[in-house]
Amino acid sequence: MNNDITDPGLLELIKAFELLDPPKVIEYEYRLYYNQEGNIYKGTVLKSDPIESGNYIVVEQTVYEKSSEYKIENEVPVKIPASQGYVIPGLIRSSKGIAVVKNNASLPLTEDDEYNNIDHYDYRSNRHS
Repeated sequence: MNNDITDPGLLELIKAFELLDPPKVIEYEYRLYYNQEGNIYKGTVLKSDPIESGNYIVVEQTVYEKSSEYKIENEVPVKIPASQGYVIPGLIRSSKGIAVVKNNASLPLTEDDEYNNIDHYDYRSNRHS
């Protein structure tokens, strides 16, 4: 291929690139979802992420990155004293919470599902309110 700018193939390629949309800017929005006790159980980072049901606040990236060190009080992230310990995120078998197929927490059930053999899992935390 000829690298001369007058090469018709190269000019056609340049015109094709000019027709492309510019890359979209990725917008970040750091959301922390929390329960009634103020314990953070989930975070999302993209503004385009769907807003889920439940309480959440938008925070700075630095707070998001260290969210295990925070609790939400009156819709404000409050740093937890080191003496109160840390959070072990995840799910634990419970009598309430998310309904799942018995012995398989990876198969959640909706309210519309008719299934008799179920377990429940709830968000786990070793932090006391």
